[in-house]
Amino acid sequence: MKSILKNKNILSIIFLLCLILLLSILKINNYIFLLISILFHVILILIIKDIIRRNSISFSKKEKIFLVILTTSLIILYSISIFTRKFIYYWDFSCYYNLQLDTIKAYQSGFIAGMKQLVGSTWAGEYGSLLSYIPQAIFQFTNKSISFYLFSSVITIIPYLIISIGIFTKKLLNTKKEYKFIISVLIISLIPLLHGSFIIGQPDLFGLVFIFLLLTITKDYNFIKLDIIKLFEILLFTLLLTMSRRWYVYWILTYYILYIIMILLTNKKEWKIIIKNILLYGIIVLIFYLVPLIPFFKNTLLNDYASSYQFYKGGGILEEVVRQIKHLGIIQLIMIFGGIIVGCLRKEHRKLTIMSFIQLLLIIILFNRIQSMGLHHSLLLIPTYSLFIIVLIDFIPKKSSLVLISIVLLNFIISFTNYTSINFTDVKLIVEDDKNYNQLVEVESFLEKKLSKNNTAYMITHNNTINPDKLRNIRTPNSKVKKYLPYGSAIIGVHKFPIELFTSKYIITTTPYESISVDLKYNNVFKNLVEEKKFKIIKTYQLKDNMKLEIYERVEKVDEEEKEKYKEALKEESKEYKYLYEDIINSYKG
Repeated sequence: MKSILKNKNILSIIFLLCLILLLSILKINNYIFLLISILFHVILILIIKDIIRRNSISFSKKEKIFLVILTTSLIILYSISIFTRKFIYYWDFSCYYNLQLDTIKAYQSGFIAGMKQLVGSTWAGEYGSLLSYIPQAIFQFTNKSISFYLFSSVITIIPYLIISIGIFTKKLLNTKKEYKFIISVLIISLIPLLHGSFIIGQPDLFGLVFIFLLLTITKDYNFIKLDIIKLFEILLFTLLLTMSRRWYVYWILTYYILYIIMILLTNKKEWKIIIKNILLYGIIVLIFYLVPLIPFFKNTLLNDYASSYQFYKGGGILEEVVRQIKHLGIIQLIMIFGGIIVGCLRKEHRKLTIMSFIQLLLIIILFNRIQSMGLHHSLLLIPTYSLFIIVLIDFIPKKSSLVLISIVLLNFIISFTNYTSINFTDVKLIVEDDKNYNQLVEVESFLEKKLSKNNTAYMITHNNTINPDKLRNIRTPNSKVKKYLPYGSAIIGVHKFPIELFTSKYIITTTPYESISVDLKYNNVFKNLVEEKKFKIIKTYQLKDNMKLEIYERVEKVDEEEKEKYKEALKEESKEYKYLYEDIINSYKG
């Protein structure tokens, strides 16, 4: 730990801590979150440097130049995409941005309020605010728009991602041949699946930084001796990985079970000492990891996601495998299978390859018991894909590697086009402009003039083309509409009945109506109420694809008859989710 505890390093950390404390005492809250973000980066950089030193990892001048060029190129590519698009961030694409604003707001109330928000969001098990601490060092100095949030995330996350991939690659290759390192890192970094969710607003891939570092630390650690520094780093990165996103628990669970089995099988003569040391370490894990996260595990493991996320449920494990094949493309799949075969045949990679392949299968099986995997969930599989790629590159000659690079570059380029082929990835990194962007700007401007605390609105339409979140986020961060137009309700078992159908002065819908779930029933009842003259139309907008957006104003108060219409329409849903539908409707007293 000496490299971490050098005077200049420890002094910088102490200085930042004292400054944070001073600002907290003086209640100068606007810069507390910024300083905490900087402190996070300082500590993380020092630990990464320590991992590099302790694992005897070194990068040649050519490799360093390559890493800088690769990192810079990806940042430029992302930046061009971010600032040239007319994409409206909605639903999950805007979730982290909203969380960033919430975290900023919490710290503006004081240090304790900010810490409470971090702990509370982590315990809730949904979207923890840990990832908000990464971009704030840049985001603090921007106009706070969603585009600059994503830009700030890219600038602060991509360098960590590339260096962690580089560290892991160096550890696994254990060779001084520069071309193997460069080709491996390039191929991994250009997997479209790696960038699919990040490029449209979801920075979940930051968790991969912790995974690649954990794989580096644990690769040759067998618990025969207790290495305090390694054990601290393992605990810290496991904690941060858990906090970064709920579903990384699947990687943690499968990896550590297989990791323990592997070191026991590899060191049969030292079973007793290994088990003893693991149990001793287990006490530390219990105290500093499991106990503090009891609410998180309770909310994550006991929640009925199989029921709540039935809307996202795919066709099971076989369909998931097919989906992953499409995400990779046949060419990348052949490369990965080649790595598995080579890894099984070569003694130095055999155990790790078999372990990683089993983990890949376990993650898919366990995850699909809950729901199908989206692009961001598929990040769980990137470390195993990466390992197989590195193993393959370690085996094949330089000329063959250059052919692979050409194919991988082509695959990456195709992800920025609308070209489709089973040979190449189906992950699209091209972010197309919203075809109704200009019309929705007009709608938002109209609503801004109409809405107030006593004159709120509700939008029934809730699909990918048109939804309330697009109107809420189209002019972030200066959107008055966001205050008076709620997120909306559409998904059975997840969203409760929107009481705003009763309380809002304005109701927004579209014709023809494109439904995704229970929202169609809301719309059918509402149209019936329009026919009964309980609402009048006040504004119509012509959208693309012959769709019209209609804004209605309530002219008659809610009565029992209207409530009964909704209860009757939602009779089936109320059988399973009475508390989400019938009980909500009955609770409204008008």
